[in-house]
Amino acid sequence: MGGWFVATGLGNKLTQIAVFWTEWKHSTFWLVLSAAAMVMAVVLLVLLRPLKKAMPGV
Repeated sequence: MGGWFVATGLGNKLTQIAVFWTEWKHSTFWLVLSAAAMVMAVVLLVLLRPLKKAMPGV
């Protein structure tokens, strides 16, 4: 449950990146969002093995 609330809180905090929509070029904004998505994909891939060990048979 704690992880869920942390993820929700971080997601809400990261919505503040929208203020840069008018300040940055749109291509730069897109690249920042893409990089953030890639970083999170790597984090999830790293967490996949411990989660599978914690839930055998699922």
